[in-house]
Amino acid sequence: MQRVAGQTLFFKNGRWEDSVLTEAQKEKPTEVEQFTDAWFKLAEEAGDKFAPLLSQSEPALVRIKGTTYLIVPPADEETAEEKG
Repeated sequence: MQRVAGQTLFFKNGRWEDSVLTEAQKEKPTEVEQFTDAWFKLAEEAGDKFAPLLSQSEPALVRIKGTTYLIVPPADEETAEEKG
């Protein structure tokens, strides 16, 4: 368990999950890979409060401004960790 940006996250199913998400909210999240154009756009729109949620080193399922996102590390980092 960890507290990030005022939200409690639990590590479940290989990722961090916001504790307040309902099962319905967990279905079909918008996936955003860190450091892509989509990630930078989300970071700008979400504001500084949510920056720590977007910067987790492991996948994170979070709710930001009414939308559920699955934030994933860059593909090349995942590949390096698998080989490591």
